[in-house]
Amino acid sequence: MCFNNNSLHRIDMAMQDYIGELSLGKKPQEATVHKMFLDPSGKHLLITTTQGDNYYLYEGWKKAKQLGRLKMIIEAVAWNDEKLSPYSGVSSQSGSSTQEMLLGGRNGTIYEVLISPAEEFFKSPDRYVQAVYTLPDKQSVSGIKFEKLKDDPSRVVVVIATASRLYQFAGPIGGKADTDGSRVFESLFASYNKDAPASVVLTEFHFLLLLGDRVTGYSRLDDSLVYDEVISLRRGERLLGVASDPINRTLWIYSTNGLYEVVRVDEERDVWKIYLDKADYTLALKFAKVPKHRDAVLVAQGAAFFNQGQFIQAAQSYSQSASAPFEEVALKFVDAGERDALRYFLRSRLTGTRKTDVTQRAMLATWLVEFYLSKCNELDDLIASSSASNDVSNLQAEQLHLEEELQEFFETYKSNLDRKMTYDLIRGHGRTDVFLNFAGVTGDFERIIEHWVSEEEWVKAIDVLHRQPCVHIYAKMGLYEESVSLALEKGDLELAQVTANMPEDDIQLRKKLWLKVARYVVEDKKDIKTAMQFLSNTELLKIEDILPFFPDFVVIDDFKDDICNALEDYSARIVELKQDMDGAMESAAAVSRDISQLKTRFVIIEQGERCTQCQAPLLLRQFYAFPCQHTFHADCLIGLAKESLSAVQLRRIVTLQTELVKLTASQQPNGQPVISAPVASVSGANPQASRASTQAQRTLLSSAFAAGSVNGGITRALNPLTAAVTMGSVMVTASDRLRDLIVPDALATAIGVWGDRGRAIGGAIVNHDHTNEGEAGSRMESLRAELDKVLASSCPLCDCVVSGIDKPFIKQGEIDTSWAI
Repeated sequence: MCFNNNSLHRIDMAMQDYIGELSLGKKPQEATVHKMFLDPSGKHLLITTTQGDNYYLYEGWKKAKQLGRLKMIIEAVAWNDEKLSPYSGVSSQSGSSTQEMLLGGRNGTIYEVLISPAEEFFKSPDRYVQAVYTLPDKQSVSGIKFEKLKDDPSRVVVVIATASRLYQFAGPIGGKADTDGSRVFESLFASYNKDAPASVVLTEFHFLLLLGDRVTGYSRLDDSLVYDEVISLRRGERLLGVASDPINRTLWIYSTNGLYEVVRVDEERDVWKIYLDKADYTLALKFAKVPKHRDAVLVAQGAAFFNQGQFIQAAQSYSQSASAPFEEVALKFVDAGERDALRYFLRSRLTGTRKTDVTQRAMLATWLVEFYLSKCNELDDLIASSSASNDVSNLQAEQLHLEEELQEFFETYKSNLDRKMTYDLIRGHGRTDVFLNFAGVTGDFERIIEHWVSEEEWVKAIDVLHRQPCVHIYAKMGLYEESVSLALEKGDLELAQVTANMPEDDIQLRKKLWLKVARYVVEDKKDIKTAMQFLSNTELLKIEDILPFFPDFVVIDDFKDDICNALEDYSARIVELKQDMDGAMESAAAVSRDISQLKTRFVIIEQGERCTQCQAPLLLRQFYAFPCQHTFHADCLIGLAKESLSAVQLRRIVTLQTELVKLTASQQPNGQPVISAPVASVSGANPQASRASTQAQRTLLSSAFAAGSVNGGITRALNPLTAAVTMGSVMVTASDRLRDLIVPDALATAIGVWGDRGRAIGGAIVNHDHTNEGEAGSRMESLRAELDKVLASSCPLCDCVVSGIDKPFIKQGEIDTSWAI
């Protein structure tokens, strides 16, 4: 106890009547006692004053000594209850030292202090005083305590309390003190002396810290640095903090001038590797999204199970990994003598092998048959040698289960087994029951009958024959539907499947037969699992083919994976079709662009250019020019093109010709045609008169349609345009004479009339009434465009060459005919 006069009184509980009085050595006006701290053992007493002087009183002393190095106001003391001397290296043979302890000052600073009572009176007892940490808010320390961890004595936890906060520090303590200047607690607080982040945000797998203008991210799983970026700030801008939006899973950094978003891209991508390094394979598989990563985890998990002696679990992990080397894993199980685990591994690999890998599937299936047969013989030997009834019953149950598993294996993978090799293996092991089982599964009833006949088991042979009365007969006759129906009627599912595969050349029939078998299994036998196995037994059926046979209410667990696989295949097919459609659309767009560009193309015609057909100067009349450099007069092109056009195109040209003539006539003064025809002499007429007549004009109809001679061979004047209008409707149905209805000269003139409005045509000046020509002009232009599309869509000369490029130079039988006498 301390009194106002700075006198100290000590009471010994063993001697309660004795009260010892001690002196502080200071007058009340020189020092005012603030607090006293007594260690749990009662041997050490610290006294602090309001002036910042501190005194130390040891057990048995009558006067306290002033601590010269310790100049502060002490608010809290953490005594070393656990005696950390093994880590400090300070000798404590006498046990009088306080050992390393922590003091909390009023200024928020934590000190590490070691006090040892000195034998010399004038020597200060404080061995060293070292400031190890200062609290961020520099508040006065109200309490301090530290404890070492029980499972790791080299690590301690320090708890410090202030008026408004509670701090916790944890970490390893240092080595020897007083040797290299370092202290015991210095290493613990060193990691906390770094600049504290301005803001911290916690995500599912990371910490995001804001340090000045730098943003760093640390993994919560292994404390590794995974992100570090410096934000470019404007002058005077300062980052204030980080905030998170847990609903939208976004992170935001806000500053004095703006807002920044931290975009998280595939935050989980390396989580699998961290869990893999920690040997937490379950979580590693959960976060391994890429098949390559998943395979790596499965291989590591399989190796761990194998080293722990859990061979079946190791086989499960290895079988699920596509990258696990098959030969290496198989040899590991062989060397370890774990044939059951190897059998499981081979069965899983066989299930996962593609159907196109026929050789691999055959090798795996044959190897598995060898394992099954060896296991059956091994169980037979154990049953024969076992004396305990319990052991025999267990072995018999295991043998029954193995035989059922072998039966199911034969039914599933019979198409992958070579019959001759499998029969040889079965005979080598002397398994008659397995021999008959395999023959029945594969539909080899002849071999079964031969076996029973060789054994003189006549009744059993007849029974086999009785169970398949006419199935083979119908199959030999090609009546496969009746054969399958009869096999299903007798309940022989395997025989029905064998028969369904017989029509190899008719895929549609085979699919129909398989659908009949699937319907029988689903609707009659109510066996959905067996029906789903058809998808692996044949490539003709898919999940959507047998889904209509399922009941309306059925649990999809048995075929959930098949549905998912089918949907994935359809999704991939849809993607392929979409890509094809995009390609076709791009090609169509390219063709459309090319066609639109063709409308703006031009060719240069030389002054002396001639018509390809008539060799007359090209520029004398209306003409067409093609990209192949062929040029034609309009009438020459019409005459050449009409010889190669189809009947449908010819009819359309005649119709367009008739409408063009009508529109042309309606645009002339007094309804007169554009072209007037003089009196023509065709037979028996005076040649001189014919030559003296007016210059010949082009007529619309050919000479075959001219009017007959009247009175001495002089024909009557015939308006060719009117004749065409009159006769066109009558002759258009005669497909054999359609070409005669098309007059190249007159049609070419009619085509060019509308474009030459206001000029002299045929020796007459045409004056149009512009008030009436709007509708007719639009119709005329439409007809001309359609006629151009039919006649001038391609060069007729080039088309003839292209269309005849695949025709032989010598027709069939021409050589024989040329030799005829």
